[in-house]
Amino acid sequence: FECLAVLQGHDGDVKSIAFGPSHNQWGEGEEILVSASYDNTIKVWAEEAGDWYCAMTLGEDSVPQSMPSSSGGGGIVHTSTVWSVGFAPG
Repeated sequence: FECLAVLQGHDGDVKSIAFGPSHNQWGEGEEILVSASYDNTIKVWAEEAGDWYCAMTLGEDSVPQSMPSSSGGGGIVHTSTVWSVGFAPG
């Protein structure tokens, strides 16, 4: 494996990551990376001009109104530890 980037932003160890389609919502890349950490946050990472950046941080009880969604709305909330992240097909 080759290390392409080291993403810094979580205050705790990362528990889970998942790549998913960006649906042309974030950055220039075709994929985004989502990470869940022991700091009780989920971060959405996107690529722009070859560099990855944190596009959004979801914390406990956060309600991001601007989060892109194929179902048409934001409003994602987590109220306790997130142990795993993933994407549904489609």
